[in-house]
Amino acid sequence: MRIIFNAIIPIGLCLLTGCREKAPTVELPPEEFGEIKYAVEEGDAMAGLPGPVYQTQVNSSIDWQPWTEESFEKARQYRRLIFAVVVMPQQPSYEESLRDLESNSDVVSEINSNYVPILIDGDAVREMGLLTIHLCAEIRSGLKLPLMIWMTPKGAPVAWMPLSGGSGQDVGDIFPQSHVVLNRMWQDENEYILSNSTMDQKMRRERLIESYVGEENDADPADVSVRSLRQLVSLYDPLSRTLDETGGLFPTGPLDLLAAGVQIEGLPGDLRKRCKDVLKDLLDDLLRSAMFDPLDGGVFSSRVGTDWSMPGFARDCSSQARVVMCLFEAYAATGDERALAKAMDLMDFVETNYRTDDGLYSFGGSSMKDTESWLWEFDEVRDLLSPDEFPVFWIAAGLKEDGNIPSENDPERKFFRLNSLRNTKDASEVAAVLGTDVGQVADLLESAKAKLLKVREARLGLVVRKRDANAGVTLRMVSVFATAYRITGDEKYRERAEELMAKSKEVFGKGRQLRLYAGEAPESLVGGRAFLYALAIQAALDVHAITLSESWKFWAADLVSTATELFAEDGYIREASVDMDLCGLPVSNNAMVFEESTIGLFAMAQKRLKLLDIPAPQALESMIGDYPANVSSNPILYTDLVQAGLVGAYGKSYLIGENSSGELREAILRLPLRAATRNISSDEPDKIRVVDTEGNTTQVEDSEDLDVPFLP
Repeated sequence: MRIIFNAIIPIGLCLLTGCREKAPTVELPPEEFGEIKYAVEEGDAMAGLPGPVYQTQVNSSIDWQPWTEESFEKARQYRRLIFAVVVMPQQPSYEESLRDLESNSDVVSEINSNYVPILIDGDAVREMGLLTIHLCAEIRSGLKLPLMIWMTPKGAPVAWMPLSGGSGQDVGDIFPQSHVVLNRMWQDENEYILSNSTMDQKMRRERLIESYVGEENDADPADVSVRSLRQLVSLYDPLSRTLDETGGLFPTGPLDLLAAGVQIEGLPGDLRKRCKDVLKDLLDDLLRSAMFDPLDGGVFSSRVGTDWSMPGFARDCSSQARVVMCLFEAYAATGDERALAKAMDLMDFVETNYRTDDGLYSFGGSSMKDTESWLWEFDEVRDLLSPDEFPVFWIAAGLKEDGNIPSENDPERKFFRLNSLRNTKDASEVAAVLGTDVGQVADLLESAKAKLLKVREARLGLVVRKRDANAGVTLRMVSVFATAYRITGDEKYRERAEELMAKSKEVFGKGRQLRLYAGEAPESLVGGRAFLYALAIQAALDVHAITLSESWKFWAADLVSTATELFAEDGYIREASVDMDLCGLPVSNNAMVFEESTIGLFAMAQKRLKLLDIPAPQALESMIGDYPANVSSNPILYTDLVQAGLVGAYGKSYLIGENSSGELREAILRLPLRAATRNISSDEPDKIRVVDTEGNTTQVEDSEDLDVPFLP
């Protein structure tokens, strides 16, 4: 019981102590508690809802309801607390946690009989995914998902705790103890819980707003950005081969910012060189690690421990797309051919695993098995491969007889004598070790990988579910194809980017607004949040950058106007519009926690539009506000915001004459998409000019004047 009180009742304890005056009673219908049994409508409430989270729970024994006003109305009607569970589809282990919850029939009965259970996809209902960060902080805990939240029928959290108990505690033990306390409080102190939860919610709202607006920061954005970039490169230790403070996610943000630091002209020369050196070392660490699956070409989105030797075996389309783009830019910055090859492999992986029948892209819906299913015993691999294949693969994958997982990543030695497959050496390096022909080694590696992949797929037994086209990942793929054209010059990628952008606008547009999924579904589940608008603006500007089509530039400006109307508050960006926000909290995404931040994406949009001579609405300027005070000291959390500051300070704008040289024009289109904007100009139609941040104009005579050393 002590664990429960420490974990879930930091707010609930004050309900029992009588330390506050009671607020006015919240009106509820007069029925007696428990007299009316809550019943789900005929059929499964999860059936037909889009996205992998809801599809996995269609046949759940828990009467899950969606995050809608109708579900809240049921809680009010039957005088019940809401039992909400927030999960993130990027973390496939949520399925196992939910299975544990429903494996105990007594727990299921208590949930169905006493609460209105609501399952929340924290990626789609983004404000609730972000709220879990603040709630965990309130109980002095790091972010732990899935998160159980007991809420009033008005949407005010009463208590919360991670669904995974930790310390060996089983969910079947945790929930009953929590339920006994909360249910008794709800029965005996109903008015008090309602009034105090309402008061807590009001104070939480005030704290959130204060944290967003914060103190005014008069520092020059250019200076802050440069100092932040210097701090970022200082975090890499070439001796231990570690990048401090990156956390457990694949470091797409640092890679992207380092590549920008190399390619943005105007930055101090020593800083550009340092960015390149760190980027090359970090690439070498990652490309040789277990983060890239040597069997099917995908990339894992997180790691276990402090190095890259043990992945968290989870993948989704969004993380693949982000890694593709940062690898393309890393290649442009360093010329490392391995980064280019790996980016192309990942594009093939995405096309195979996430492309829908109508040519859009799904988030991903494969059920992941336990970690051991992804790992290999040394003797097992030897038995599966031929005598010629095994030594080649042994060297390439870094296998060891006692296992290759460091003890610091596996302190309980659960995976002793097991190996995670790495990319230790490529075919040419293996051939050099064995003193044999590179072509023969390459063939043996491919045949070995094919055999092992077949065995692993059978072992995993992956269940591929319905692929619902997702606007967020589809818009990311628009930017992937735009970047692929910028890097390779292959016309098919430019055509695919524009085609996919047009289809996205058609399928996911609803009037002037956007939706995360097409089709019939409640707006509170699929309505576009601020983050989705920011991705759409980015994609539209990326397509404009490689096509010079004015329609995409102006659609991006229209999206900014719509987003400003929906999400603008005084000094910050609401993640959900007021109409969509059922919890009643002004949640904002002002730091990179799960992926890019909404504030960082909008800041970049504002800088790019300004370079295109399209002034952003004044409300957007207010929404973006000043740099957070801790950007320079903690750049990992703000790499997107730092990059926006660099573009604003050092970005260039190219004026492309209507009749200018086709070859030079195409070379301009292959400059960095975000640091070099381009506009068709009717002035001096035969010339191409560049305008720097000081307003100075210089004519570009030849493609050799452009800084694109590694592009074909």
